[in-house]
This record gives sequence, C-alpha cells and structure tokens, in this order.
Amino acid sequence: MGRAMTDSSQAAESFVTLADAEESQVPMYARLCRAIADRPEVAGLLLEAPVAQRLPVLLLAALHEAVLLDPDSALAPWYPSVGGDAGLSGDLGAALDATLRDHWERIRTTVASRQVQTNEVNRCVAWRAGLALMCRGDDRQLALVELGSSAGLNLGVDRYLISFDSGGDVEAVGPADSPVRLRTSLRTGSWPALTAPIPPVAERIGIDLSPLDPTDSDDTRWLTACVWPEQLLRLERLKAALDATAAAPPHVLRGDLVDRLDDAFDLVGDDRHVVVLSSWALGYLPRDRRASLQRRLALLAGRCADRGSRLTVLTLEADHVVPWTPTPALRSDAPPELRHASLLASTGFDHRGRTESTALARCQAHLAWMERLDPGTDA
Repeated sequence: MGRAMTDSSQAAESFVTLADAEESQVPMYARLCRAIADRPEVAGLLLEAPVAQRLPVLLLAALHEAVLLDPDSALAPWYPSVGGDAGLSGDLGAALDATLRDHWERIRTTVASRQVQTNEVNRCVAWRAGLALMCRGDDRQLALVELGSSAGLNLGVDRYLISFDSGGDVEAVGPADSPVRLRTSLRTGSWPALTAPIPPVAERIGIDLSPLDPTDSDDTRWLTACVWPEQLLRLERLKAALDATAAAPPHVLRGDLVDRLDDAFDLVGDDRHVVVLSSWALGYLPRDRRASLQRRLALLAGRCADRGSRLTVLTLEADHVVPWTPTPALRSDAPPELRHASLLASTGFDHRGRTESTALARCQAHLAWMERLDPGTDA
C-alpha cells in the first residue's frame, strides 16, 4: 500500500494517483478525486481512519453512501447509482462542498469506523483463470479459503458464468443459467486450458475482521457504496451475487486473517486441494504480519500433506505486497493503468513448506482486463 499516510498533503496526493490510474474507467470519479485533492481539509478526512484504511476509495465510498441515503443531495445528479448522469456538466466541486456541509459528521464517522470491503465479484474471473492452471492433473475436491472475504461473494466462483473475451473471440465457462455473469478482456498472451473444468468445491470458508451479511440492509448498502457509482454493470453484478450468496452462504469466520487460518483449516476435509485466495486484502496487513502469514501457510502446507491434501495460494494484490512473489519489472514507459494494476500470482508449497511462486498476469483492479505475463520477462 506504499508509505503510511500521515498528513493531508499525502492524502491529497493519493486522490490524484487514483484519478490518474482509473480516469479511463471512471471519468466522473476521477474529476471528483481531483476536486477532493484540491481541498486538503476534505482529503484529510482520511486521517480519521486507521492507518491501513487511509485509502481514497474509503472516502469515496463514504460519500457514495451519503448519496444513497439522500438521493436529493447536491452530488446525486452526477451519480448514476441513484439515477444521475456521470457526464453532467456543471460545478462538481460546488456539489461536493454542499454535500459535505449537509453530511460531514456522517461521512467523518463512516471513514473512522468502516473498512474498504469492495467485494468485487468480477475478480472471480482471475480466480477461475488461476484455478484452471493450478488444478491441471489434480482432481481432488477443492476447499476455498478466502482472506478478507467481506460478504463471501467471491467464494462462489464455480457458480457464476464467466466470459473471457480475446478480441471478440469469447470463451465462456460456468452455469449458463447463472444470474451472475462476469466478463474480462484478455489483452495479450496465450492462456492454456483457460476454461478447463475444475474439480467440485467441497468447502467455502472466509476470514474477515468484520464480515458482512448479504441479507443485512446496512451491510449491502455499504457494499453498494464501495462500488463506483458510474459503473452500473458492477452494481447489477453485485446485486445478483448478493442474492446468490444469501441463498447459499459460505462459512465466514470473524477475526484476524493470520490468527484464524488454523480454524479455517479445521473445517476442511481430508484429501483436498486447499486454495487460499486473497484479493486486495494483504495490503491492509502490516509487513510483519504478511511475513507471519507466509510462515503460517508453510506450516499448514505440511499439515495438508499429512492429510493427503495440497495447499496452493492465489493472490490478486498490488505490486510488492506479497512477500513470497517476485514482482516482474515494468517497462519504463508503462502507462499508469499498468503501473497501478493488480498482480495475479499462484504459489505452491511442497511438503516441507517451501514456496514456488509465479506471476501470471497484470489485471485491472476490477478485472475489466487481464494481461498474461511470461515468467522472467518485463511487462
């Protein structure tokens, strides 16, 4: 997650960085980010949050929640999530000021008390691509264990219809009648066995400090607020995934991602392929806790081997966040969207707990696109 944020100037800089990275995807949110960056006292609201949660998307979600609760607010005309038009002309900064005046205390309290829990279900396309590679030659049933699982939506990866678009050549995998339909564009590289069958999922287990309930209105509103309001397709996917998950919820444990791993593994049967999943979760852990996670996973790999099981890990995190995965170099002229992309990596553990990790792809944070990586080459 980079350096710890300690003052409003750093907070303002983080909004500019987000605007640069995502302007092509969310032009209105980019404008809003720049307006916030021009107002240090507003950007400084992030300092109300715990250090690991001082992220621009947290304040943006708090603003979005205020708009969802007050669809007559000054910002609402720019928010398609409440019927607005993201391309509306006018003074977005003035609307921001007015909304903050009306809802300052609610927004401040939300920033101080909530966590970023963007349970972006489209990230399942990365899980499906990774699982197709990791399960080749291994037909053991899967036990999925997700770190930072939020409401557990991404544990339903095998229940969703997933499409991979290679320049108009679309491959789809998953139940054709699923109401949850996910999609990504494959920009470069070949993907062997991309849609190969995967074994059945026997266990779905999540770990989260503050699990969200897919049937609770406050929790589902917060998940909605964490979605960028001009991306209506994402909002539709979220609603469909919430409904599907509420009908068949996973087992989500409340607590620390490292400390509760053993409890999660206690719920896994013998002779399983245990796959630990992490998407934009490890960056919230201090560096020493990431190292602790690596050691704990190594120990659990041995425990799995004793039970006829296998442990692998799929991570979708920012560069340099996963301590056991080498980060492929980027070209010096790489565009911002690549510099700020997520890195999809697979990691295997042998019976002695030693790791072998491979970077598979760079991905847009919400999997609008994926770029396959060849190990050992610059991106």
